[in-house]
Amino acid sequence: MNTVEEKILRWDFRKIARRFIVSAVVAVLGCILAVGYVYRSQLSFAVRYARLVEATEEKGVEEQRTEINKLASCSPEVVDILMLDRNNNVTYSAKQSGLVQSPFRLSRMDGEKRYLTNDALDGVVFKYEKGSEFMLASVFNTDFGKVKDEYDEESFFEKGLGDKKVYLLSYLQDKRTSGKVYIINVPSPVTGGALTKKLVAIILLSLFMMYWVLLALWVYHDATKAKLYPLFWGIIVLLTNVAGVIVYQLYKRGNVTCPACGASQSKSHLYCVFCGSKLGESCQNCGSPVGKGDAYCPHCGRKNEVLDK
Repeated sequence: MNTVEEKILRWDFRKIARRFIVSAVVAVLGCILAVGYVYRSQLSFAVRYARLVEATEEKGVEEQRTEINKLASCSPEVVDILMLDRNNNVTYSAKQSGLVQSPFRLSRMDGEKRYLTNDALDGVVFKYEKGSEFMLASVFNTDFGKVKDEYDEESFFEKGLGDKKVYLLSYLQDKRTSGKVYIINVPSPVTGGALTKKLVAIILLSLFMMYWVLLALWVYHDATKAKLYPLFWGIIVLLTNVAGVIVYQLYKRGNVTCPACGASQSKSHLYCVFCGSKLGESCQNCGSPVGKGDAYCPHCGRKNEVLDK
């Protein structure tokens, strides 16, 4: 046995596993708290937005001025929130921005479904996002980036907008009165957001790598004790992770473990090939191995007298 195997055999993997789990839980909770603190304004916006959606569905548009004001004031990225009647006339503006035009009519820009313009607002483009997509874009759009190819159709279109101001827009509609609420938003870089994202990614990736390596070392440790080609199984688990552990356990269960030295070997062995200890019972007639619950020998059919004692 080489020095590396001797050191690994001295490791107590139960203690290592407990310490790793505790450390991982603390690290993950720390990451969640850090992200929550850095993105607290954006997360508050997402919660308020969800409440406004729910309240609008239950009670309609006209009774939501309080919720609209709360949403407008929870984040500096909210440009304005407009309430419109069925004729698109603005009946309320949360921030009295320069976007207030009555009637507030939007039309598609160059046939694009998601890009809208208002003829009265020159140099302004509204990018429509559905509810869940609008929340994600408002919270993570700037720091996390867009998961898409920079040469796709939408990217080409946005590059062609020039110096136009692009606002995110989501709307809620009251089916009873046909009234609408327009939420207009401009995501901006979050202070410390990019650094937090990188640190969280590094911590989570490090934890995952530690888990992966520790799992392979545990199998190497167990296979060394069982004398089952530890290097081979360690490499298999290092390459395949949980799948390798499952295969290893299935292979090990197909063998018998010597109670004296812990070596794993074929169930057909009556004596351990490493220390010579007896591994099980044998038929007194033919000498073949028999199980503890076998009433008769499966090879010669003689009654197992061991059970009668």
